[in-house]
Amino acid sequence: MTMAKVSCVRSGGPKLCSVCGPNVNTEDVLFSAREANLVYMDKVYSYNKATACPILHAIAPDTDWTTELVLESVKDDCDCDCGCGNGCSGNSGCGCGCGGRSSRRGCCCCNCDSGCTLTSEAVFNITRSYVLVQSLALEDDTLTEDNVTVDGVAVDTLTKVGNKYTATTDNLVNETGRERCRELGLPSKHFFLITGAGPWQLTAVIVLEGTVNTAGRTCCFQAKFRTTTPITVDDTSTLAIPKLALPCSVNGVSPTINFSFGGIVYVLNPTITATCTDDNCTLALSGSLAVQPQVNAEVVRRTLFCVDACEGMLPCDGTEAAYELDTDDDCTWPPAPACRCGTAPTPSNDPDICDTSIVCDFDNDNRPCNCVGGEQDERSRPPRPGGNGGVQWNGCNGCSGW
Repeated sequence: MTMAKVSCVRSGGPKLCSVCGPNVNTEDVLFSAREANLVYMDKVYSYNKATACPILHAIAPDTDWTTELVLESVKDDCDCDCGCGNGCSGNSGCGCGCGGRSSRRGCCCCNCDSGCTLTSEAVFNITRSYVLVQSLALEDDTLTEDNVTVDGVAVDTLTKVGNKYTATTDNLVNETGRERCRELGLPSKHFFLITGAGPWQLTAVIVLEGTVNTAGRTCCFQAKFRTTTPITVDDTSTLAIPKLALPCSVNGVSPTINFSFGGIVYVLNPTITATCTDDNCTLALSGSLAVQPQVNAEVVRRTLFCVDACEGMLPCDGTEAAYELDTDDDCTWPPAPACRCGTAPTPSNDPDICDTSIVCDFDNDNRPCNCVGGEQDERSRPPRPGGNGGVQWNGCNGCSGW
């Protein structure tokens, strides 16, 4: 475990538009006008959360951490002058002959102490602590169908991908569903229970803040202890959701229960000790963790909807339209609206787009889309090719091979 000194000064960093995207990244997709569409979507019938009882876990002395420590003086023991006074030479800034340094106000400070220096005799007084939980997950092969029940009936199957579990309910809904709810087309409320969940694998950052007495000075500090390998919490938990809504099956499509784990972690009675050799210091953390596992569960079913929406007009693979897509990446902030209906070209706003309500002259090589037709048009319509070969007549968007 080595101590990394972290500067409090933040650099400007890259532009926001180079690292942050819009809420919906459409990658220049154009959208049609709004129209009714039949779509299948996963409808969410239940969205729930449950928290288990805390598990106490002592922090092992040999736990391997990646540590970061920031030290800052409680006050500047300096004589500061924005005019670079105090016997200093030069103008404002820190080009002073006394070897001054810049203060937070941008002034030149002379006769300054070099700052806080950590020693092995440092005494830490922790006034604030919290844990940033990055992952709290189960070990592999610790949860089976028998551990996951609805009204006491085990789910049909249970699969895991990463930290996400999916439970199928094909047979379960017929056994546990309430007839009254089924007749009304409403989901039934059930008691969802997960038992024997554990051991747990914790990946987190423990943050401790306060003051430290070191080398005759009192300094503020922030210490971060980051796990290099997950901490194993050897205990099991029970999590219950008393009112999980589960709909019936429709056309052979049954609901599924998706759930994943997270948690809240507290650090109890933490202490920090430092061991320093020359300029290298090692921090050791002791104390206990109170781990509260959580489960986030949702019930979804593939459901047919009639949606008033606009379709993304994506060109067919292998066509010139797909080849000519503009791939330039503009960098603007704030970003433009992610998706807007009616952005695709239409005959009313783009002369290159053919109006499919009239007939196009496919023999004119100079046209972008030179359409003819109407009652006053003296030109004959082109012959209809090859019978009923999938042509959309009275339009230039047919699917024939001519």
